[in-house]
Amino acid sequence: MSRQCLNRCIPDRETMCRDAAFVKTRIEKAKTVNRGFTTWYTRIRLKLLYPSLQKS
Repeated sequence: MSRQCLNRCIPDRETMCRDAAFVKTRIEKAKTVNRGFTTWYTRIRLKLLYPSLQKS
């Protein structure tokens, strides 16, 4: 919250508490990154997309 309030002066305690509650709920609702791939899966996909140019 310190970064969000640097550009203004907080007039009273009520406003500060309301802003703090807003920031807290925003943080609680934040989504985490769900990476839907693994190293193994990526290697398989790249192998299919970019086949080897070597003759067998």
